[in-house]
Amino acid sequence: MNKISKKFALLPALFAAIIMMTGCPMFQQTNLPAEETCVVTFYPQQGAQGVALTVEKGDTLTSLADKVPAAIISDEAFKFISWVTADGKEFAKDKPITSNVSLYAKFGKTTVNENTQATETQTTNGSSSTVTTTTTTKEDGTQVVETTETATDSQGNTTTTETTTTTDAEGNPTVVETVTDPDGTKTTVVTPPDNMTVHKLIELGLKALSTGNINLGKSYFNAAYEKDPADDEALLYSAISDLSSIATNPGIRNFFKNHVGIMDYPSNLDDLITGGWLTSTQYEVEGKYSVWSYKIDAVENPEPYGTYYYRAKLTDKSETEDNVFSIPQYSCYTTMDIKGKKYVVSMSDKLTCDTLKQGTTKNFFGSNSFYYSSESRYLKFELDNEGDYFISVWQDEVPEGSIAYKMDWDGQERVKFTYPVTCSAPKFNSLEDQSWFEGTLKDSEYMSKLLSANILHGNVNGLDSAIDDLYSALFESDEYKNACKKIAAIKNGVAIPEIAVQAFNLGQTLGTSEVVIGATELTLIKDVLNIFKGTLEYLQSYSYSYDLSVLEEKWDDFANKEKYESLLELVASYNASVDPIANGFLSVRSAEKIAASKNTFLGIVNDVIASYDNLVAADSGYPDVVKGFLGDYTGIRDTVVAAKEALENGTNYEFDISGMKINVDFGKLFTAGQFALDNLIEIAETTEAPAPKAPVLYTVNQSGAFVKVADAEAFVNAMKAGQSIFIHLKAINAAAEVTDALSFAFNGAESNFEYVPLPMGMDAYLFNFYYGGLEAMFAEQETPGEAQDPEQNTGN
Repeated sequence: MNKISKKFALLPALFAAIIMMTGCPMFQQTNLPAEETCVVTFYPQQGAQGVALTVEKGDTLTSLADKVPAAIISDEAFKFISWVTADGKEFAKDKPITSNVSLYAKFGKTTVNENTQATETQTTNGSSSTVTTTTTTKEDGTQVVETTETATDSQGNTTTTETTTTTDAEGNPTVVETVTDPDGTKTTVVTPPDNMTVHKLIELGLKALSTGNINLGKSYFNAAYEKDPADDEALLYSAISDLSSIATNPGIRNFFKNHVGIMDYPSNLDDLITGGWLTSTQYEVEGKYSVWSYKIDAVENPEPYGTYYYRAKLTDKSETEDNVFSIPQYSCYTTMDIKGKKYVVSMSDKLTCDTLKQGTTKNFFGSNSFYYSSESRYLKFELDNEGDYFISVWQDEVPEGSIAYKMDWDGQERVKFTYPVTCSAPKFNSLEDQSWFEGTLKDSEYMSKLLSANILHGNVNGLDSAIDDLYSALFESDEYKNACKKIAAIKNGVAIPEIAVQAFNLGQTLGTSEVVIGATELTLIKDVLNIFKGTLEYLQSYSYSYDLSVLEEKWDDFANKEKYESLLELVASYNASVDPIANGFLSVRSAEKIAASKNTFLGIVNDVIASYDNLVAADSGYPDVVKGFLGDYTGIRDTVVAAKEALENGTNYEFDISGMKINVDFGKLFTAGQFALDNLIEIAETTEAPAPKAPVLYTVNQSGAFVKVADAEAFVNAMKAGQSIFIHLKAINAAAEVTDALSFAFNGAESNFEYVPLPMGMDAYLFNFYYGGLEAMFAEQETPGEAQDPEQNTGN
């Protein structure tokens, strides 16, 4: 596939990410016939443009040796060794090639001598520094001087500076300096010689990417941009570097540390992408495995031709011997000790638990590593009244004196078996100094509890600051602003090799092979990020301020139905400081932000229209067949233009998604307060209750109608009658005003989804908080002398 075709190939995916609602057949999958050939792309280690060869399936590197250009395997200072795949594994010369593959040249150093100087250590006023210098001279006259300086201040904070100066045979030096701060932040600066070209700097950057040194690669790209800010190649690579750097800027790191509680979120792309921080810490927790226990009883007079269970001894045997069975195919039970008590369980559960006893590992972002299959386990049985196992056998096949047993299936029960689990996860703030959490058991749910508790601990006053900090770190950062400026300055497309696509984690957007992209494609990539920008701006228009510390007080009680009464103690009397309604939770915080959100989405739509126009333009650089193909689907552009006008004017637009017509009212969607709290739940003014405003609560009367519950006596009577307490959910109506799509899911706004039952305990908590009086009602119910004497109603 040539570069222009690959460039075209990524466009449907990019357009689909932006305008997937069009339902255009252009994006439908096309089945292609199987190919008898495949493509091998050869890359030099330094990352310059690769050479793609179309070969017959079954060809080998040996048979292709004459077809690989000599320049691919030549290097001024290194010797070619072999071809390797992207993961560094050698590709054998005689291995048949049966699918598309990318191969990279592996080189080895050729040196004349290497000298490491003595380490010098100096101490002044409690601080110290250590310097190590290694000088290497290569056969071609190139000299490399590597210096590492480690400086430790009087407080024990260590800063490491690594400097590599490479001087070529003509005396031109290239200096690479990487400073690692005490918090792990890495800053790399490349100072190239004056005679080094932009393209050579890009090659060196790609070479760094091929060795996994993304931080160094970015530095070369930035050096290329500094050398010539108008060069398309420098602009593009530097813009991609900026976009990728957003993920590790100080604002993002602070967000994860302070608002999420992840203490070792990486400070550089190298560590972020390798992912070791995701499993850097081990937590010992307790897993639970549920087994069925059974009741098995002896039978005094078994029927002659019945099937019963008999005690047996089991031993491992091969499949070919007599009296052999595989565990999943026969009923086999045994006894097992769980927490000091004997239970009868299936043989499969017993073997599973025996394995689990040894302990398992679990990835916080994945699944438990435990897996047990008994299909390959074969056992031989020998009937024995002293045996530890029960197996199902025909009664007339057992020796005289064998005791028969039958299973009492009504006596089965679920039993929790616990086992040790080592959970690999990021390093969270341990919260050991938080009394409300420190006693939390390290059960199977511990990690999710720890994450939730960290979020609660870092956002005690609500989520406003978390959303603002995330927005600022992403979209007010120098990286984002610089990337936008550079993308706007690009004039022509640039080839991006596979190694760069993989290193910058762009595979989901660009695909996994070499591709040519330019301002049009980068703008669409930026707009995928801008969709998130507009969403955050929309969220910022509402207030999420609330005193969440109230949740800390009863951390365990919320998860325990038996303790729901203690929720009443949480607010003995109304306290306006923790009243979300009185404090404006989900009220309009910034009308300007919802206007900014609208403008962001307008910008995205404008970019899509401009990108389409650029692609079909006469001088776009795309083949006529491509421009003609896109021109046949002018409906794409018409749909986006019409939607843009509705968004801009705040009017309605009806989308046709695969034949399903969905109307969207853009005016309502971008009206400040459309999803405010009083539009999500029914709220009313109160008079005698302590709260000035309260959610309206309902129960169901004998006729099945919803009736309001506004006084303590009515609430207690509903509880006595076993009636649920409901809250009136208006959110469906608020959403339906924006789009009628919900009518498909909820059968119209008048459905039963409007009334949502409250969980036990939460109903009492909400009622007592907003209306009060439950303590008095409960006290009245328990007043001595007023309780009815049971003997007075005996029916005599």
